Amino acid sequence: MKIAILADIHLKLRNNKDFEANRFGSLIHYLVDKKYDAVVISGDLFDFARPTLEEQKVVTDGIRSLSSASRVYIIAGNHEAVTKNESTYDFIDLSKYAIVTKLSTVNFDGVMCTLCDWLSLDELKKTKGTDLLLSHWRSNYGFITEEIDTQAIAKKYNKVILGDIHHRHSPLDNVHYCGSPYSTKFVSPGDDKFGYIELDTETLEHTYVDLSLASKYKFKCTVQEVENIVKQHSGNLLRLSVVGTTNELSKLPKDYIDVIYNLIPIHKDESTITTTQTIKSGNSVQEHTLVEHIVKSLPSVTNKELATSVLNTVNKDIR
Repeated sequence: MKIAILADIHLKLRNNKDFEANRFGSLIHYLVDKKYDAVVISGDLFDFARPTLEEQKVVTDGIRSLSSASRVYIIAGNHEAVTKNESTYDFIDLSKYAIVTKLSTVNFDGVMCTLCDWLSLDELKKTKGTDLLLSHWRSNYGFITEEIDTQAIAKKYNKVILGDIHHRHSPLDNVHYCGSPYSTKFVSPGDDKFGYIELDTETLEHTYVDLSLASKYKFKCTVQEVENIVKQHSGNLLRLSVVGTTNELSKLPKDYIDVIYNLIPIHKDESTITTTQTIKSGNSVQEHTLVEHIVKSLPSVTNKELATSVLNTVNKDIR
């Protein structure tokens, strides 16, 4: 059997509705065309534990289409935990099109596979091992706290494939994260590869499948570079932090589809002292101060404290 194992789709339509719905549809069409024997969605199909009616419809339609080509299995991730004991799928019925389970064992052509959702990790510790474990939790990634003793769990299984960390990662020889099929946050192009794991049940060998679905990309650029970036990355959702004079920024095209601007105006006074600031909330671009430039432009007796005071005055006037 050939099985596709994917996780961390995080469907949400509250922002950029058409973009998110379209690329989820593209993912479903791709998987349908592949005609896998089974597709396992290993947590965080939804981004919110209480999805909107529109989000529920998009997912239900997608899973229905997928079920026409493959057996579909779904487990809940941490984003789908409504309470400690209940998940999104206790309130949304997908049983017509998928097998939704908390903790169970499935026979994949002679390979015994344990499926365990995020809410059942304590119960997982008490179960006997099988050939394969598909679940959703975070192991020690160097900067996060481990949710469950991954090493102890892994000893009971020949192979463990997990969702939750949105990157391909293998903390142990037999433990592998499948990553996310596409970017869930704005990233720089080339930051990571997106896709899923394809598993051969005869050998228990897996391969990573790369996908080139629409992504969320971020760029910092000048006004003059905007047109070329939009053309080069057409079809993706772009967040452009654009640097320019107030006059230049006012002339940015407003009719681009799937482009979000963060404007960074440049201000100049007669002393050519330059500072930048953001004019859109939520942007994390830091303000740059040119203290050394001020020191050089003032009399030689000037110290840095005075220069800093001058700069603060300039900034106050600008704002």
